[in-house]
Amino acid sequence: MREYIARNGSQDAWTCRCANTPEYDGFLPVAGRREVSVRSWRWRGAYCCLRCGRLITWPTREIIGQVDLADVRLAGRRQVWIRRPFRRGWPRSSWFASWRGRTLGDTA
Repeated sequence: MREYIARNGSQDAWTCRCANTPEYDGFLPVAGRREVSVRSWRWRGAYCCLRCGRLITWPTREIIGQVDLADVRLAGRRQVWIRRPFRRGWPRSSWFASWRGRTLGDTA
């Protein structure tokens, strides 16, 4: 027999069998036992209840299984690398020094 979770209100907020809602512990998009983005190609429409570990399909709200929350691997924050433009060191003579008729190594 298929089991479903309830829909609460007109905003399509879910209410799990353990009384969890998005405002309390919430639901996490998962692929297997791994957190994924809903825009990822790995995501197949499954959410995990963060209170009891039930797996729920979207948009039907059918309960398809249960996982141990200790086994769910959360996605960490990704490091954002800032690409800086390539800068060379100062040349032996800069345009200003050559304009004045000197090189940077010259003194006097």
